[in-house]
Amino acid sequence: MLSPGLPVQVRDHALGMKDDVPKSDVNKEFYTQNVEKEVRNAIVYQLYWSQNYNIIKRRKGPIGIARTGK
Repeated sequence: MLSPGLPVQVRDHALGMKDDVPKSDVNKEFYTQNVEKEVRNAIVYQLYWSQNYNIIKRRKGPIGIARTGK
C-alpha cells in the first residue's frame, strides 16, 4: 500500500504509470484533438451496438428463435 503524501512521481513510478502527454502547446493541442476523437468514436460505437443489440433482442425469443406476432 502506498502512503499518503508521497510525491506524484514516486506514486506513478510504483504504479507503472507513464506521462505521455506532450509538453509543448502545439503538441498538446494535437494530442487533445486525437484523444477527443477516440472518445467520440468509442461513444458512437457503443451507442450503435447497444441500439442494435436491443433491436435484435426484441426480435428473437429466449433461445434465438424468431418470435411470431407481437
